Amino acid sequence: MDHKGKILIVEDDKNTGFLLQNRLQEEGFEVLLCTNGIEAERIIMNQNFSLCILDIMIPSKDGLELSKDIRMKNNQVPIIFLTARNLKSDIVQGYKNGCDDYLTKPFDIDELVLKIHAIIRRTGTKHIEPSELKVSKLSLIKEEHILVSDKEQKNISHKEMLILELFFRNFDQVITRRSILIACWGNDDYFSSNILNVYLTKIRKLIKADEDLVLHNIHGHGYKLTKK
Repeated sequence: MDHKGKILIVEDDKNTGFLLQNRLQEEGFEVLLCTNGIEAERIIMNQNFSLCILDIMIPSKDGLELSKDIRMKNNQVPIIFLTARNLKSDIVQGYKNGCDDYLTKPFDIDELVLKIHAIIRRTGTKHIEPSELKVSKLSLIKEEHILVSDKEQKNISHKEMLILELFFRNFDQVITRRSILIACWGNDDYFSSNILNVYLTKIRKLIKADEDLVLHNIHGHGYKLTKK
């Protein structure tokens, strides 16, 4: 599917987050949902987006501070604040932090979608991700869901592709279990966590195609794809 752009949503209210994610996916966008500022900061440092939608009152690191991180990496990516904070001083601070629009809750989702289309059309920030990612002797062909090594070529599932992409983009860095769940399932509930165990076993089997790679379980922290 040819996505119209890639959008990051940082929203700790799961109902609002899933509503936005589903609607924007229906509009043809690729959407990543995150529920706290620290998690969003890590994602922002490792991925590019066409537009970011930020709540201000989020755990770990608020949306205003997060917007500064975004601006440090990319001064062009549009930012929309979507928040319950509706004082004039809040709105002024939002624009001082470089937002392109400021919407207060409760909000009209149709109005938000129209604003997103208008901003992306105006700024021309449709993001095109590279279709191939390489780590050591492995190549991940995203569009075709294929993992290629110097020994073989394997068709992989969509979820396997998403998890491998996350490890490839963050090679030799620790990724928390929660980061994987949020990035690949959109939530970190008990059901998704159990499924992740199954997929990590599959990922370990897939990377055996490169004898130089290993997926470490960093106890109490997460997982790291690195060289032996």
